[in-house]
Amino acid sequence: MNNAGRCRSTDREDEAESPIRGKPHLRQGATNVFAFVPCPLKVRFKADFQDFLDRHNASASRPLFCPNIVDGPQYNLGTELRYALSEEDLPDVLVTTGLSSVFSTSFRRRFLDSGLYQGLTKPECLSTMPESYRHIAQDRNIGFLAFGSWSLIADMSVAQDMATPGCWADLAKPEFRGLLAAPGHHDEFCGTNVLRVIHERVGMDGVRQFATNVTVLKHFSEIMKGIDSSLSGRAPFNLLPSAVSAQMPSRKRAITVPFSDGPLLSPLLLFVKQGRIENCRPVLDYFWGERFQSVIGVGGFLAPGQMDWRADYTFPDWNTLLTKDYASVSNELTSAFFKWFGTDLKPAE
Repeated sequence: MNNAGRCRSTDREDEAESPIRGKPHLRQGATNVFAFVPCPLKVRFKADFQDFLDRHNASASRPLFCPNIVDGPQYNLGTELRYALSEEDLPDVLVTTGLSSVFSTSFRRRFLDSGLYQGLTKPECLSTMPESYRHIAQDRNIGFLAFGSWSLIADMSVAQDMATPGCWADLAKPEFRGLLAAPGHHDEFCGTNVLRVIHERVGMDGVRQFATNVTVLKHFSEIMKGIDSSLSGRAPFNLLPSAVSAQMPSRKRAITVPFSDGPLLSPLLLFVKQGRIENCRPVLDYFWGERFQSVIGVGGFLAPGQMDWRADYTFPDWNTLLTKDYASVSNELTSAFFKWFGTDLKPAE
């Protein structure tokens, strides 16, 4: 999960729950579903999807199973995807914002490029999308279920009369040194695609300057809590995903800083096993229906057909994403970020 630094398990748990230990994440005779949604929407999604599953399973001959929402021991499903060697290691339906797993070189070659997984976008939504995204959906086997975004939120209790960044590359300008807050924790930076966009547009020197511009690195909830509060250590400008900022109380004195290149997209992807699509129709009806759109709409996620595609949006280069190993590139940028993060740290020689 790209935006879930606090939601991963330990290495010991990863090893214990790997598919070579008996595939505890899959249920025989069921249609298996992995559904990763952003952390701030998990509770709402779990309640709604559990209700849908209960109603379906009460009368269906083939049950649906989703280990994400099972009470009790939780499986590290992101690790299961990284361990997957064959179609039998995978769920029938995969919904995720976590690009690191699905765009790792091994996963992409085995399951996307081979066609074992089919990326599905609701057919009537395809015509509403710009040609570039239709091409990715239809020719590069990527299914777009919904889009969230990242934006820069100005805390107007401290940011009044300040110059503001005008685009994503401006986050790497020296004049914003020490003025940014970003979500993360210890050795994790949750805005991986922020780093990728800055690297594409300004290079590694831009990543270095951006790192020195960030003065606060906290969990999403702590950043939102600090905005327009009496808490010390607040930053004037706060990077947040829509899953968080869309739920910010309206009483807070905060505004979204308009960027000339638009918000940074956070796609929610949908893949289904090629040979199981008909078995998965009830699940597709749920994810493509108004019920699910209402759940994720609380976090500012919109179905492709709800997007205003006349507006400008930002995203890292898709060709790079689809040809290079996402995890290795992202890890390199994250390591560079932390090498320079903090005013008391000096770059390694």
